[in-house]
Amino acid sequence: MNNRDNIPVDLRETWAWKHVVYEETKALDTVATLRNIHAGAAAIRETYGLRVKSPTDASGMVAEESPKYGSEK
Repeated sequence: MNNRDNIPVDLRETWAWKHVVYEETKALDTVATLRNIHAGAAAIRETYGLRVKSPTDASGMVAEESPKYGSEK
């Protein structure tokens, strides 16, 4: 049995995706990489009709909605 068989498919797909992103951005500086990522996110939002108030609000919403560390909720 190959050790690769023990790795969940989702994890292997994530690794493959990360490799593709790395290959697409390895020659770019940080600012260009972030622009590339945000452009891809915008395309996904447009394709699926998703709406976000703003990048700042979106990240804040995630933090606000998460239960406090150690709480039972």
